[in-house]
Amino acid sequence: MEHTFVHAKTKAFVRRLMDLIVLIVTAPVWLTAYVVLFSAMLLEQLLRWDFGPLFVHEIRLTQGKPFKLYKLSLFKESYRRKYWEIPGEMKSHTFLQKENPDSLSTVGRVMKKYCLDEAGQFLNLIIGNISTVGPRPYILAEIPEGDLPRQFLKAGMLSVNNTGQSVISKITTEDEYLDLMMNGTVWQMVRANCIIILDGIRAILMGKGM
Repeated sequence: MEHTFVHAKTKAFVRRLMDLIVLIVTAPVWLTAYVVLFSAMLLEQLLRWDFGPLFVHEIRLTQGKPFKLYKLSLFKESYRRKYWEIPGEMKSHTFLQKENPDSLSTVGRVMKKYCLDEAGQFLNLIIGNISTVGPRPYILAEIPEGDLPRQFLKAGMLSVNNTGQSVISKITTEDEYLDLMMNGTVWQMVRANCIIILDGIRAILMGKGM
């Protein structure tokens, strides 16, 4: 039992180390994207005289617990404020699902087309409440009862489901990924995560999103 606990701790440490490596290696990309996108967002807010946050968030699930999932704001601040004043909407945590052409800023429409708003999740990766690879961070209302992967694993920027058609990765379901995280060796975990990351990058380049 003690060996299993130590093994799980080792895996958690290695996964976090891999996340930090990903952050450092990709820093030139996501930091540059932040600078460019934030500059464009602030310029549009200045021209509209409609100032708001650069990040928005929704409540999602990681390791069976709620957390704030960050995205870059796609919205006109005037619309966002109006939305949050609607009774009951704050409790639904589905603001990012209420997007429509009228609510999006000009920069927001461009970000939406290329999924650039997802870059906000690098902030979650820094905080450590998601991992590079893991179950998709669904909103609480969408989680089926007894969904073990989302009870035991950190949510991920790249999910197994999004790379399921890969000819590289042998893991095609979140249950298979959970089994590997619980019963596989550290090396098997590292190898699987690296393959899923490569498959995820390919999916993004092919326009299939994160």
